[in-house]
Amino acid sequence: MIEKMTHKSRFVRWMVPHSKEEIAFVPIASRLDNYEDIGKRILQNKQKVPIGDYTASFLYFAYCGPKVSDKPITKNVRQIMENEGFLIFNINLSTKNGIYVVQDENAIGMNHLLNINELEKKLNDGKEMENIIFSKDGKLRFAPKGTYKSGLHSSKSLAKDGRIIANCGLEGAEKLGDVSSKFSSNPYIWGVDLIDYPDQKVFAVDGSYGVRLWFNSTFGGSVYIPSYGLSD
Repeated sequence: MIEKMTHKSRFVRWMVPHSKEEIAFVPIASRLDNYEDIGKRILQNKQKVPIGDYTASFLYFAYCGPKVSDKPITKNVRQIMENEGFLIFNINLSTKNGIYVVQDENAIGMNHLLNINELEKKLNDGKEMENIIFSKDGKLRFAPKGTYKSGLHSSKSLAKDGRIIANCGLEGAEKLGDVSSKFSSNPYIWGVDLIDYPDQKVFAVDGSYGVRLWFNSTFGGSVYIPSYGLSD
């Protein structure tokens, strides 16, 4: 798979290997905004929002990909990661039995509360991989209680954590683990493990000023984060 950067019109299109294809990331102008409005701007540009699977490939290419480590756009992505971070367009619904993760392709975020019964129906014909249940279309995942933990991790344990697998997929979790190894300190997941009531959040990933990879839950409030959309 050829690694390349191309220019089209006034936008930089960064071609990133993902699974057995390449995906094109295009920067979106930065401003103070919330999760839903950032997603809306990406969609209005007729681009896809970066779900966890895509974000893992994007960061892996910036930190671990060959040939492009000295490219200006690569340095820029790492600088954003370490100073601000990137939103992940997945919805996480934590329950007493585990975590449901929905790929938020329409950037709904916190505007709509997920229904557990509806989620369970979609998982009925799903497939279990590494203890995580994936729906038939792969857009919904469920990490049972006991497959994940908040707090400090090693790069290896991060890649095997149920919350990370549910958010980024099996391949994406391995990539995020590799990315975390490029920092001086061990990665950290900021979330809730034991809960008595459903708790819905979205997440972001950042580089904690170059110290460690943080996988953070957020309430979806206003943030100032340079964003990337996915282009055809």
